[in-house]
Amino acid sequence: RPFFNEFLVRTPLPAAEVNRRLLDEHSIIGGYDMGRVDPAREHELLLAVTDMNTAEQIDALVAALDATR
Repeated sequence: RPFFNEFLVRTPLPAAEVNRRLLDEHSIIGGYDMGRVDPAREHELLLAVTDMNTAEQIDALVAALDATR
């Protein structure tokens, strides 16, 4: 059945940099950079997955995030 889940990820690099690397190196559109709302949260990404995302896509995102460390 349909689902939608959002979750926050803390990043070792600024979220804007993580998003840039995800796109440039993995062709993945990253999450929402929480630093845009509050500069104190520049190391947080809000990510979302839905029933439209496959397990393989989610696994690729996890691997790509791990590679940005």
